[in-house]
Amino acid sequence: MRKRSLIAALRVALVLASLPLAAAAQDFLPGERARAVRMACTTDFQRFCRDVPPGGGRILRCLSRHADLVSQPCFQALTVWGLTAANAYRMCLPDVERLCPTLPPRSGQALACLADNADKLSKACHDSLSDLELLNGRTAPQKGQ
Repeated sequence: MRKRSLIAALRVALVLASLPLAAAAQDFLPGERARAVRMACTTDFQRFCRDVPPGGGRILRCLSRHADLVSQPCFQALTVWGLTAANAYRMCLPDVERLCPTLPPRSGQALACLADNADKLSKACHDSLSDLELLNGRTAPQKGQ
């Protein structure tokens, strides 16, 4: 049972590492969720990734590559972050197609475009990005969107 949950969570962590939201998380670490990952993974970061330069999601990718070796609290925090990021990607894909049609959906530019258009986002996308604390201080969508 432990092996099956480890494999499932590892897949989530790998998804986390491939999403632009994960890269954004590295640059927006003041948020509560990201702070929880940092607190849970500090020892693991020192152990496995201390030579990895920050930015671009490199630290999260490094921790994900060591998912089978990180502490249980770090593993759980990465899994929660990965699920939240995957949900945000799914919820925001229609908004990227509508508001940023010329940008690749998994790009940092698409995320920036969504943030720039926070007042035009669907409620689902806005709520998902807010859960990741990527829209702090941005206007909520108008009712009915």
